[in-house]
Amino acid sequence: MATAAVLEALRPSLGHELVLGHVDHGLQPNGPALAVITQWGERAEIPVMVDRLTLKMGSDLQGRAREARYAALQQMMEKSNANRIVTAHHADDQAETFLMRASRGAGLEGLSAIRRRRGHVVRPMLTTTRTALLDFATAQGLSWWQDPSNSDPRWTRNRIRNEVMERLQQAIPSAISGIGQSASQMSSVQVGVEYWLRHAIGPWDKRGAAIGIALKHVPDQIEAASLVFQLMIKDLDLVALSSRALRQLHQIKRDGQNCRLHGAKASIQDGILWVEATDADRSKSS
Repeated sequence: MATAAVLEALRPSLGHELVLGHVDHGLQPNGPALAVITQWGERAEIPVMVDRLTLKMGSDLQGRAREARYAALQQMMEKSNANRIVTAHHADDQAETFLMRASRGAGLEGLSAIRRRRGHVVRPMLTTTRTALLDFATAQGLSWWQDPSNSDPRWTRNRIRNEVMERLQQAIPSAISGIGQSASQMSSVQVGVEYWLRHAIGPWDKRGAAIGIALKHVPDQIEAASLVFQLMIKDLDLVALSSRALRQLHQIKRDGQNCRLHGAKASIQDGILWVEATDADRSKSS
């Protein structure tokens, strides 16, 4: 709501139009949240679009919800002839994401955390803290609805938010902004690495749903080769590979044995290492 209010206040100077998009995941009563949004939209004379999903409880619920949410927002953008999706991710979200990924052994791509811009999605509040947004919302007399799942300790992010981040800020008051700066630097390095890799390697060989790279372009050092493999996986729109999977790909280069990966399979033919997407577990967005 704070992000919507900021964008509404900037309309005269920036000349943009707004549409509010609300996605009901179908996991809890939706009335209170929708009422807050529609009432504010009516007062501000901003149209509201609503999409109701039918997600089921089960494994990777948050991941499935995120993919479905972005797909719904994409459809709203197309229906309203908009050219941007603006989300309200803020500095606390960034810090939580960075810590979660670092704890799981993420590389450059993962430690870039939440990107300020990815495709049509932009996140203008990424350097603004939750506290600052709450203060702004209170000062503006905004109403909002707090999702009760945000305090559910079953989710890793909530445990980090409600247990780890509070203690970290007590020890280091500037922790949130500092972690955000680290994520931003990682993102810059990642973009630079990808730029030079693409220029050094040139275009991928392509064969149907597979892309390939000549073995002569794959470095002997596993650390350097992993950067090439990660770029291939990204261009295939697949979930980032684990360290073990990256080692498997490097092993292929040495012994020529085919292998199956998470959502892909790899093989070597005529001096080219091919990685082909399978039907499983394609990544949609972040």
